[in-house]
Amino acid sequence: MTNTKRISIILIDSIMISLVLIGQKFYEKLMTLLPECIILTLTGRQCGSCGGTRCVYNFFTGNFPAAFQFNSFFFFVIIYVILLITLANLAFVFKVKSTEKPLKVIADYRIFIIFATGYFIFTLIRLFM
Repeated sequence: MTNTKRISIILIDSIMISLVLIGQKFYEKLMTLLPECIILTLTGRQCGSCGGTRCVYNFFTGNFPAAFQFNSFFFFVIIYVILLITLANLAFVFKVKSTEKPLKVIADYRIFIIFATGYFIFTLIRLFM
């Protein structure tokens, strides 16, 4: 593994941690800056992203039931991203060989297709059910 990959992963870790800390500190201000959902305004029904910001905030403050309630799809995406980042750190930064195969499996493009399809279905369910 090259040093470039290790440095890239450490940089991504730093950015993610910084974003979480900034988000927790300025959550109230952030919520006033975000626009209202156009779909919610027009239809009165939530889109697939409605509640996403509140889900992420509650997840990282440890309020998991509220996070799941705001947006259950985002809840599972957060868990997936945390797993992906953890495996990437173990494989590339700490050189744990046993994590390379699971990382290849969950970082496969087909997982992205599954998430995109799931998001589409989740959005349809929220809009029409």
